[in-house]
Order: sequence, then structure tokens, then C-alpha cells
Amino acid sequence: RTLEGYNILSKIKLDSIQYKNIIAKNIDLALYKKESLNLKINIRDIFNGTTEANIKYFKNKKIDLYMDTKNIKIEKVNNITKYNYLKGDIDLLANVNGDLENKNTFKSSLNGEIILKNNNTSLNNINLVQLKNNILNIKKLSEIENVKDGFFKGSTKIKRSKTSLTIKKGVLKLPSTEFDYDGGVIKAKGNYNLENNQINMDVSLIDKENLILSLFKIKLNGNLNNISTKVDYDSDKTEKIFTKVLKEKMQVKIKKKLDKKFNNLIENLLD
Repeated sequence: RTLEGYNILSKIKLDSIQYKNIIAKNIDLALYKKESLNLKINIRDIFNGTTEANIKYFKNKKIDLYMDTKNIKIEKVNNITKYNYLKGDIDLLANVNGDLENKNTFKSSLNGEIILKNNNTSLNNINLVQLKNNILNIKKLSEIENVKDGFFKGSTKIKRSKTSLTIKKGVLKLPSTEFDYDGGVIKAKGNYNLENNQINMDVSLIDKENLILSLFKIKLNGNLNNISTKVDYDSDKTEKIFTKVLKEKMQVKIKKKLDKKFNNLIENLLD
């Protein structure tokens, strides 16, 4: 209240600042007040990338946040969060608003939009190429249970992409979105609750020439500290379709053998 009726302008330059294990270097801060309290931040070195932010704080304790980060090294963030699900570089553009009336409910008050761009990004301990190969090489029904063999070993490289997400009441939502990876295309849809760190996401393999891949889904559920990842499918539906597919493959194989025998017979007669 003591600041009401005053205009303020203050500029600060810092070589570095540390909050817990996060270190930022080469920082410009600009604080000014007119109708709202505004803070502009320019960090030229954080997580091996850069961050620009503009924060507006209003009298009613509402807050607007615009943030633009570039070339953030995910491994540097992993060292702080202790998560290890991704590696590579990302850009993040966020335009969100929230309510600071109660700090305990601040995260659940957030609404807005986020755009993510990834570069040289990989999923750790998830091998989608192996999963795809396992599914396409099923030769009998009993092998369906083995599709996850090797799935949790290695990694999957996600090609450069741009993804739009929304935040509503503290829940980050990813609409049904396709991503290119080093073995094809996947479709992902899910949400992440900022308040309790719960994630729910479904991932499907997409291949127009092998629609059988769409029968299988990768489900990620749980707290970020302990995500449960499993390969899921409708057993009755999958078995019926595979029975039909395997039968057709067998008929083709038999036909090829008969054609070959017939051709050999013709050749012998001609000789």
C-alpha cells in the first residue's frame, strides 16, 4: 500500500545468483511500477541456455507471467529434479496467469498456454523401435505377451517438433499430438497436474501400412517420482485380429510354396 501513487523504476545487473542448486549467470533485472508491479528478467546463462521473463503483479494479487527460454539442456534440469526421463535440448514459451492470494493453491490457479520445441531429444529407458519390431514379428498368439521384451532398455530419439499445450486450473494438458521418432510415428495424449505431480498419458504407435500396431498402447501413470509404464492392449480384440492376420499370412506362405512347386514342375516338364 505504501507504493500506491508512486512510479518506480529500478535496474539491476548481477554476475550470478543461486537458489538452492540452481545457478543463473549474467542477469539483467528491471523493476518498475505504474498500474501494476512489473519485473523483467533476462538470464543469459541458466541450464546452458537463456531465459527471458516478464512478470506483472496486480493489486488484487493476480499475476501474469510471460517466459521465453531457449536451448535449455534437459540433463542440467535432471540434475536438480533428479528425474531422468528425457535428455536433449528444449525451448519453452509460456504465457500464463495465476492467483497469489493463497500460496498453497498458486499452482492450481494457473491458466494459459505453453509451446515446447525440442531438439535432439530422447526418451530414456523406452525403446519404441524394439516394441514396434516385437509386434510386427509376432508369429503366434502366445508371443503377444512378449511384445514388451527389450522395451525398457535403450532409448528413443524424438525428432525436432513443436508442441502446443494448455494449462487449466493447474493441469497441463497435451492434446492428441503426433511425434516423429527414429522408427516411425507415435500419437500421444495426456495431462500433468502441477499441484501433485501426477501424470497420465497414453502413447500409440501409428503406421498406416501396419494398422495392427494401433492395438497396443503405452500407458504412463503416477507421480513423477515413480511413473508406472506399461504396454496395454485389449486381449480379446487383439487375439481375434491376430488370429485373422496370422491365418492370412499362413495362407500367403502356403500359396507361395505351392506356386514355387508348380513353377519347378513346369520347368522340369519343359526340360
